[in-house]
Amino acid sequence: MDPLAAIDARRSPGVGVVPRPPPADAARKWLRELPARGILDTRSVGARISFTRVGLRVDELRAFFDAAKRAAKKSEKICESGNTYGVNRAFAAVNAAVMRAEAAADAAVLAPDDAARFRAFVDVVVLDAELRNRNPLHPSVLDAAVIGNLLDFPKAAFGFPFACYATDGREALSLCLYSYRQRTGSTRVAVRGDAAEVAAVAARIGMTATDDVIGAACVVCALERADLEEIAAAAARAGVAVH
Repeated sequence: MDPLAAIDARRSPGVGVVPRPPPADAARKWLRELPARGILDTRSVGARISFTRVGLRVDELRAFFDAAKRAAKKSEKICESGNTYGVNRAFAAVNAAVMRAEAAADAAVLAPDDAARFRAFVDVVVLDAELRNRNPLHPSVLDAAVIGNLLDFPKAAFGFPFACYATDGREALSLCLYSYRQRTGSTRVAVRGDAAEVAAVAARIGMTATDDVIGAACVVCALERADLEEIAAAAARAGVAVH
């Protein structure tokens, strides 16, 4: 089954509800975030983006990033490179041109006015030395404001226990498995299907792949599996999450 068709088959009607975490869970989350709060407090940015039916203007996006960059400079360590990768200026110029060309191709499906606005959005980022080539692994107000909101929206909308981002599928899987390991204390991941790739990723973070769901950190399986509901039911009985 096609993965998108599998999603459509399990889609429920309605607008959805953003879940409220239990007070104890919310308190624990608040305590864990205290050490980084001073560095990642996006209230220091000052600017806010308001999403409306008419859409965001280019000058609003540029003003937000200008404010975010000013706030980031107040907290980023002087010995760091401002959270940007040190690359040759010639490479940055060439890479920016490639990214602009790719954006133009993506914009071809949009209406002319929307396509022009999309290309202008891309220019705001790729033509700015402080916004492109970011290294978000270093805590920063700027990165927290952008990535935090991008992750928090689907996390809250779908009720996920946590959210993470990655540059490729294996990195994403390792981040996910590590999060489950930290959350459950288990170093085993139950795999349904081809376990070779999952086992290799798990080994990198000190985990092992198994077919036993009892006591596992999570169950990993493909979305298009015909027996997905049975796998989810068995995992639920064992109190194990499915990814």
